[in-house]
Amino acid sequence: MEQSFMPYIGSFLWMSLLLLVSTWLRAKVSLFQQFLFPSAIIAGLLGFILMSLGWVGLPVAGTWKGIPHETFTMITTHLFAFGFVGIGLMSGDSGQKGKGKSILKGALWMTFLFLGMLYFQSVIGVGVMLGWEAITGQGLTSAVGFLAGHGFTQGPGQALAIAGGWEKMGLQDCISMGLAFSAVGFFVAALVGVPIANWGIRKGYTTHRSPGLSKEFLAGLEAKSARPPGLFNVTTTSNVDSLSFHLAIMGLVYGLGFGLSYLLRYYIFPKEMWGATFGFLFAWGLVMAILFRKALNACGGRDMIDENTLRRLTGTTVDFMVISVMMAVQVTTLQKYMVPFLIVTLILAVITPAVILYLGRRVGEFGFERSLVMLGYCTGTGASGLLLLRIVDPEFKTTAAVETGLMNLFCLLSLPLLFLIFLMPKYGLGFLLKAELLMGGAMFLIMFVCHKLKYFGPKQY
Repeated sequence: MEQSFMPYIGSFLWMSLLLLVSTWLRAKVSLFQQFLFPSAIIAGLLGFILMSLGWVGLPVAGTWKGIPHETFTMITTHLFAFGFVGIGLMSGDSGQKGKGKSILKGALWMTFLFLGMLYFQSVIGVGVMLGWEAITGQGLTSAVGFLAGHGFTQGPGQALAIAGGWEKMGLQDCISMGLAFSAVGFFVAALVGVPIANWGIRKGYTTHRSPGLSKEFLAGLEAKSARPPGLFNVTTTSNVDSLSFHLAIMGLVYGLGFGLSYLLRYYIFPKEMWGATFGFLFAWGLVMAILFRKALNACGGRDMIDENTLRRLTGTTVDFMVISVMMAVQVTTLQKYMVPFLIVTLILAVITPAVILYLGRRVGEFGFERSLVMLGYCTGTGASGLLLLRIVDPEFKTTAAVETGLMNLFCLLSLPLLFLIFLMPKYGLGFLLKAELLMGGAMFLIMFVCHKLKYFGPKQY
C-alpha cells in the first residue's frame, strides 16, 4: 500500500506540511511580515533546502525513498496550466462601469510594458551568460539567459514550458535554471516591491490614502470576527457540493485543453513544433476556458459559475505551484551557473523597478498603482502584483487590478513569438536575440510615441 504514495501523493503530503509550517512562521516571524512573504514562498524555500539535503521522501518497504526533482517539475507544469483554466473561466466583469476608456488605456500600457520588459530582461540575461562564457570558457548553456526574462516576467510555468522544449531539442540545464530564475523572482518582488510601496505611501503618490496594514494582514490570518466569505454555493449540497461542481468544470476544460494539444501535435503542427503543443498546455487550456465560458454565457448559464469559487481554486493552484517550483530546482545545476545567475538577478532587480517607475510616472491617473502591480508581474507572477497593489489600494478602488485581467488577454497576441522562442535551438541564439531585441524595441517605441502624444496622460508622481 505504501508504494502507492510515491511519488505524487508523497509530494502532496510534503507540500501540505511545508505550507502549514510556513503559515505559522508568517504569523510569528516579524521579518516575514515586514516583507509580506506569502506562506507559499516560505514553504518553497524550506522545501528547496530539504530537497538539497535529500530529506524529502517517505519510508517505503523498510527503506527511505526520496522524491526526485522531476516529480515537482511535473507537478509545476500541471498546476500552472490548471490555474490558467480557472483564469479563462472567469467572466472578466470589471465592476468599474463608466471607466472603460481609462481601463483600456491602462491595460494597453500594461501590455506594452509587460512584453517590453519580458524581451528586455531576456536580452540582458543572455548577454550576461554569453559574456561570462566568453571570459571563462566554462562550457555553459548560454541560452538559459533568455529564461531570466521568461522566469521573472512570465513565471515558472512559462519558463518551464520553454525550457522543457529546449532540453528535448538538445540543450542542457534549461529546466533547472528556468525554475531558478522564477523562484528568485518571487523574492525580488517582495524585497524590492514592498519598500517601494511603503515609499509611495509616505510620499503621497497613492490615489487613495492607505489606512495602513492591519495586524491580521501582516500575520496572514483573518480575524475570526471579520472573516469574509470565500465563495458562494450555486448547487444544493444535497445534490452535489458546489466546490465539486466547479472543480468538475475546470477538470472538463482542462481535458479540452489536452484534446486541443493532442490535435495540434498529431494532426496540425509539423514534427519540429510538437513541443509547442503539450509544452504550451497552459495556453491551449486558457483558450478552451475562454471559449467554454463564452458558450456557457450564450446558453444562459452565466450564473452557473461563482467567480469567488474560481478565484479560490485558482489561488490554491498558485500556492502549491510556488512550493513545487522551488522544490524542483536542482542545487547542483544552480552551483554551476551561480556567478552569472547572481549577476543577472542583481541587474534585473535594479533595472526592472527603475524602468517601471520611470514609465509609470507618465501613465496618467493611478500611475503609482499601475506601476506597483506591474513591478510584481515583472518580477514574480500576477499574484505578486496583486499583493503589492493591495498595500496601496486595499479595497481595489482603482482600476489597476481590472486592467491586469485585460492585459492578459492582449498578451495572447504574442503567442506566435512564443513558437519562435521554442524553435531557438534549431535556428540559433542570434536568431532569437534579434527577434527579442526587435520586439522589445517595438514595445518601448510604441510607449514612447503614446507618451509623446499624451495618450496615457500627464506625469503623476
